[in-house]
Amino acid sequence: MKKKKILLIEDEPNVLYMMKEMLEFLGCDVRPAALAQEALTYAEREKFDYYFVDIVMPDMDGLEAIERMLLVDIPDKVVVISANLNTANVEKARRLGIQKFVAKPVKMYDLKRIFKEKQEEEDLQS
Repeated sequence: MKKKKILLIEDEPNVLYMMKEMLEFLGCDVRPAALAQEALTYAEREKFDYYFVDIVMPDMDGLEAIERMLLVDIPDKVVVISANLNTANVEKARRLGIQKFVAKPVKMYDLKRIFKEKQEEEDLQS
């Protein structure tokens, strides 16, 4: 089975490290980005199966980065991770078509749930 390619956009070093470890444990190939601008550069060069993005970033709002990556055409591949899942942030993400959210601190079962839901969606389509 092909490894899932993940772009992980997270500015907090401890969270970035832990999520990268968990995703790799689940068999994913993870490209970490501590800045949104760095993530934009990666997204220009390669395609990813999933984009895990924090909302609050030091250089640019994570949702703005998603818009700049033109991922609004594939919102089912975007997962918002945030300790700040307030109504305004959730509504902004939903306007972009994003429906997947994980609150920090992220747990292994949260990540497994995301992949399981995606697999179930794909199974229904085939």
